[in-house]
Amino acid sequence: MTPLAKRLPRELRRNIGKYLGIFLLMCGSIALTSGFLLAAHSIGCLIDDMRDAYTIEDGRVTTSFEATKDQLKAAEEAAGDVGGVTLYKNFSIDAIIKKTAGDDGTKRTLRTYAHRTKVDIASYCEGRQPKTDDEVAVDRVCATNNDLAVGDKVELESRTYTICGIMTQPDSQALFLNNSDFTVNTITYGVAEVTDAGFAALEDAGGAPAYTYSFTFADRDLPTADRIDAEQDMVEALTDADARVDDLIDADSNQGIGYARDDVDGDSMMWMTLLNIIIVIMAFVFVVLTDATIEEEGAIIGMLLASGYRRREIVLHYLALPAIVGVVAALLGTALGVAFFTEPMRGLYYGSYSLPPFQVYWSWEIFVKCAVVPAAALILITLVGLLRKMGKTPLQFLRHEASGKSGTKRGLQLPERMGELVRFIHEDSDSNDLLKAALIHFYIAYLHPYFDGNGRMARLMHLWYLVQQGYSSALFVPLSEYVNKSRKGYYDAYTLAEENAHISGVLDVTPFLVYFIENVYHKLNRVLPARRTTEAFQAALSQGQVTEKEKALWSFVLSAYGEAEFSTKQLEKDFGNAAYATIRSFVLKFEQLGLLTSARYGNRVKYKVHA
Repeated sequence: MTPLAKRLPRELRRNIGKYLGIFLLMCGSIALTSGFLLAAHSIGCLIDDMRDAYTIEDGRVTTSFEATKDQLKAAEEAAGDVGGVTLYKNFSIDAIIKKTAGDDGTKRTLRTYAHRTKVDIASYCEGRQPKTDDEVAVDRVCATNNDLAVGDKVELESRTYTICGIMTQPDSQALFLNNSDFTVNTITYGVAEVTDAGFAALEDAGGAPAYTYSFTFADRDLPTADRIDAEQDMVEALTDADARVDDLIDADSNQGIGYARDDVDGDSMMWMTLLNIIIVIMAFVFVVLTDATIEEEGAIIGMLLASGYRRREIVLHYLALPAIVGVVAALLGTALGVAFFTEPMRGLYYGSYSLPPFQVYWSWEIFVKCAVVPAAALILITLVGLLRKMGKTPLQFLRHEASGKSGTKRGLQLPERMGELVRFIHEDSDSNDLLKAALIHFYIAYLHPYFDGNGRMARLMHLWYLVQQGYSSALFVPLSEYVNKSRKGYYDAYTLAEENAHISGVLDVTPFLVYFIENVYHKLNRVLPARRTTEAFQAALSQGQVTEKEKALWSFVLSAYGEAEFSTKQLEKDFGNAAYATIRSFVLKFEQLGLLTSARYGNRVKYKVHA
């Protein structure tokens, strides 16, 4: 064992509290995250498999009255261009359910279907399907939350039924009474199925059926745009055949089908983000810890370097403990999460969503995210910190100059300069607001007060100042896009200003102002939306026609694309916080409002802000 290796146990004992705390925090965080991600991944795979396993519909259309055979045939023929479609009678009755004994009087609705065998096929987790006209199978979530079990008797529209099974329905994974609802309803709403005779009896008892027809396309991998077009053609055919169409819902827009998957994906992203934040924080804790050790042992390091030890050997020595702690914590945390936390995390969703029996789908991607990436990130960040700290000569270490105190002069100047910038921002002057905003932008990026994000902060303060001065339309300026398109000119302007300052002793910002006027301000008249478009949006907003999510999407479209065209897939990818169904609903709605226009390029549709 080398002399350096012999020092590791002593170093561990000296800092056991710090290393143990980091180890436990990292291990626990990874255990919770890996358990959740594996549960979420398994649920996602389960949901994806349901489409084929239980023949989930591609969409549904609801009519005011029962459609005739001719009307349905017309709808099927309208989809001939995409390979054909099959419509299925999928009537339902929203029946009031009451327990025959011990009912608390709460109004509960049970959306009851006749047993389906061709589309939206139920999955039974307990009992069996109904066989007689007085039997009913109830959704698992509704049954659990209302203390219903196989063998219990309930009343539907004052008619007594016996619960024969507990099941889940693939088109009601999330229990939404209405597709426009914002939250699931797992207490006073559920779904059920009865026999055909039981459904007829329920209708005779006063139940009013909803005349819904689910459909599946022959080609189940149709592009979304083609599927939407075919659905519109079907509706037009039904209308032309004198059918009164009340509603059309594509599967991607059906919250009962897509909401659970969107929720799982969103939560997975959040958990991974939190884990990454924790890992980065712990990595910097290691950096601080090793920095303190190096400063404390500066004389020893200097002697080792002077004695012939290579700098690489010393770096690896101080990296060893963080690496061991990080790797062991990552591997142990992942193992604990998979073994003990997958099931509890599964319960978070199975208590809210109606899904088939759970099974684990292993993913090596989760292992990489939870075990490999955190350990690698921790080691890499610690290594960078060590290399920065070790860039001293043996004499500097011996003189205890490893702390970098030579750089304190600049650090002391920064608060003063930032104070001057703050005073400049708030002082009243006759300066042009646009030029003053550009100056604020320049000085924030030039002073570089933050470890990261200085450019983003500069652009943010630029827009903030303009808004404060009454230029509200600045919120719709894709500032980052213009800067990115002229990135070389942007940095060249800073470089020229700094070089001139070294020569003359005066910081002249003219090169930056010239750049900004030519590359940003001259283009603003082409990016801002027309006044009538802005007024139309404000009118829709004041009338409550726009949701908060749609408001955020609209702001993003204005700032990210300006006058440029974009597709729904592109918007989904760039925005990053909305399901495709939400994106599709947004563009269609805003096109109807006259805020967006569309153009077709073959099978592709692109949108842009209405000029």
